[in-house]
Amino acid sequence: GAIDIECGNTTQTISRRADFDFSLMTFVDGASLLYRSGENPKSLDDIKGQRIAVVSGTTTEKAMEKLVAAEKLGIQLIKVKDHNEALAALQNKTATAYAADRTVLITTALLGGEGKAYTVAENQFTYEPYGLMMRRDAELRLAVDRTLAQLYRSGEIGPVLQNWFGPLGKPGEVLTVMILLNGLPE
Repeated sequence: GAIDIECGNTTQTISRRADFDFSLMTFVDGASLLYRSGENPKSLDDIKGQRIAVVSGTTTEKAMEKLVAAEKLGIQLIKVKDHNEALAALQNKTATAYAADRTVLITTALLGGEGKAYTVAENQFTYEPYGLMMRRDAELRLAVDRTLAQLYRSGEIGPVLQNWFGPLGKPGEVLTVMILLNGLPE
């Protein structure tokens, strides 16, 4: 194909690995909720019977569908095409919350948040191990993994995270452990 590597917030799953190669993990995230400031739901119980926006085709959509069915909370999922449409649903109050990966929600809140209009819930309800998705090519995957492992081992990943995420770039405990575990020796 025309693309060698997809460098986005792509969650590694077993089903995706059936079709594509993935690098070592590059980030660990998890789905949470973005809501209008002041509403402050502490758990899914706090939004029983509400409408939650979720982008179609994402791992968060699948997780929310399972969670809503299992917990019987009467939550209605509003399926949207992208993050902008989800934010619009929050702004016009057709949705009480927006479910997505925390990093996506933080970015959405910062870029479209009109100051402090939105808050990201502290709790996460999924595990999202990100990796670089690529065409099947063992040599390419090895070159990418070798580079990532070297960045992790040397500590050079710190300035990279700081550059891209600014004050949000300081790794938390889970990301620190991921970096340690993926800093494979040569």
